[in-house]
Amino acid sequence: MTDKKNHQEQRSEPRIAVQRTINVLPCRAAKQWGFAQCELVDCSAQGVGLILKDPLEREQQFLLKVKIAGKVQLLLYTVHNCVEWQRGKWRVGARFSGFAAQQVEADANAVLEALMKGD
Repeated sequence: MTDKKNHQEQRSEPRIAVQRTINVLPCRAAKQWGFAQCELVDCSAQGVGLILKDPLEREQQFLLKVKIAGKVQLLLYTVHNCVEWQRGKWRVGARFSGFAAQQVEADANAVLEALMKGD
């Protein structure tokens, strides 16, 4: 297991600490399929750190629901790692993979702002 400093050095960009709930929808159903609330603990323009009740497999994809420019958007992320955080909770690190839409007029900074702000 790597220490926190080495883990931070492996990231392509620094993460911003955030403490808020966000809706997540795994693209592959485990027990019951639907949006569930989880805790967003950090984010960057290219990734998120979440605390979930159920683990996700590496490379599994999920959607996050956020508001960008006043419109609800679905953001697609791919799991990079998942470790048990506390009993019954899992810490997931994921990379931004794109928008779940035909056309979205937003850039990486708009995504980051929406993640931090919440609505």
